[in-house]
Amino acid sequence: MRSVIVARGTTPYVEFLAELPGGDILAIEAPGLAVPPGRLLRRSGDAFATVAMLAGVNAPAALSPDGKRLLAAGPLVAGEQASAVIVDLDAWHITRSLPVKRPFAWIDDHRFFAQSSSALVVVDLAADTTRPVLDTKPVDEETCIAISDRRDVVYTATHYSRISALRCGDGSLIWQRPAVRVVHEGMTYALAIDAQHGELVALGIGDHDLLRLDLATGVERGRDDITGRLPALGLPAANALHCVARRADGLVAIGCDRGVLVVRWPDGRCEPSKVGARAIQALAFVRGGTHLLIGGAERNLRLLPC
Repeated sequence: MRSVIVARGTTPYVEFLAELPGGDILAIEAPGLAVPPGRLLRRSGDAFATVAMLAGVNAPAALSPDGKRLLAAGPLVAGEQASAVIVDLDAWHITRSLPVKRPFAWIDDHRFFAQSSSALVVVDLAADTTRPVLDTKPVDEETCIAISDRRDVVYTATHYSRISALRCGDGSLIWQRPAVRVVHEGMTYALAIDAQHGELVALGIGDHDLLRLDLATGVERGRDDITGRLPALGLPAANALHCVARRADGLVAIGCDRGVLVVRWPDGRCEPSKVGARAIQALAFVRGGTHLLIGGAERNLRLLPC
């Protein structure tokens, strides 16, 4: 199957994609610089035409369970994330700015996980409270997060792959995998939950780029070096796995450097292919999971039947 370019002239880089309940697409584009700021776009219809744009919104981002609010990184300060913003998607404006940063995961429509200067926290918008649940270090902050389908357990990872599982109700720690000592032992860029096999999939870079952990215990079940096998398959070498999207049936799509897409089927098979020329940095299953929307550094969006 071949991807089709469905939108041209995007700003490198497309860093976030999500489908709204009505079928419209949210996209965050950013130039990768401190200025100008990133922007949130709403795209609609078969042509994915831009129908609304809002400046001052950066990735990463998380859509609330009801699809009415977007939690995203705010304007960068000296090129670094320093705050988060909440966007009312019906009114299409920023309603609140908060002194927290990535990673983001909604527990329900009023509570979410984020990171303060010293801890992973739970922010309660209704009660206007912030509660620390896991200490973090400036040299190894939390970078990515995944929440279970029932929204009762959250999994979070630091840059140096300290991976933790916490209960959403009280923030108590279920298990924790210690950070690595050196880069080549594995750095984590994205997490995905494989509920069908009871596994947490950690993606990144190192002597392996895919790590499979038991959801309940954190015990390692296996690891893979997908990028290391690409040249033997006639594909360009990629440095890292950047982003991930999971379909309801367990199919996982993984975006890599140089336009390489890896599909991990529910039976565990990984099939890499080349769908573009530059890095893939955002993925979303759309149209009832029948298509994969792809964005990144290519100045376009691609649509892949799946």
